[in-house]
Amino acid sequence: MEDVRTLHEGFFKARMIFFDNSVLSFREYVNSNFEPIERYTYSFHYFKNEQLIFRYDNTPHFPQLKTFPHHKHLSDGTVIESDYPELKNVLNEIETILIQ
Repeated sequence: MEDVRTLHEGFFKARMIFFDNSVLSFREYVNSNFEPIERYTYSFHYFKNEQLIFRYDNTPHFPQLKTFPHHKHLSDGTVIESDYPELKNVLNEIETILIQ
């Protein structure tokens, strides 16, 4: 799904289902008028059987992290520091999980 808000702003949302039925659901609200692209919000949510494997997002709810508002949720409930992950890096991380 794509939603153009202005000439330079847009909302992109997609879902990828992998061969093991795990799912990557991701969304980004961006402004391409800047270099690099400004990302207002994003989420890369990877799960299987409704169980979280990991999620990257920039929801501002962990101000104690050095990378605030960027962070990563792990399957055990831990939240760690993380910068914005490029989609290709998220897909590489998933590939590593799938080939284990």
